[in-house]
Amino acid sequence: MNDILVDMKEILRFKPLFMDILGEKKYKVNEQHAIILAMMFKLRGYTNLDILTNLLSIAQPTVSIRVNELVKWGLVRKNMELLPKVLVLLLSIEDLRILEQNKLEKQKNAAHFIQRISKIHSKKNVAETFIKAIQVLFPNESD
Repeated sequence: MNDILVDMKEILRFKPLFMDILGEKKYKVNEQHAIILAMMFKLRGYTNLDILTNLLSIAQPTVSIRVNELVKWGLVRKNMELLPKVLVLLLSIEDLRILEQNKLEKQKNAAHFIQRISKIHSKKNVAETFIKAIQVLFPNESD
């Protein structure tokens, strides 16, 4: 029991990372997706719905829905020929590194743009472009 609590603390530590890197428009990863992905990394990329449900404090129907969304996005694969159906994590550490690197590059470009337009005195001409730059810097923030 104690090991499960330690594992969950470790898993929850990575939730913000997954949400930040994958929570953009392409994947729309929420907290439950992030927890499932983190647990799958902990389980070395292979598990099934029963194990995920037992390890996570998420109801089985919700785990099933979230896993199906991850499958739809190409982050997880279901091996339908095995019973129980084995879930395979398709997302790698290298994939996460590349996504994070791309995000940082976009943020640097947006910051550089904001720095350049800050010298322009006509706010009317740059308002829309400025808003787009802010959206690149903070893609997970709501309006």
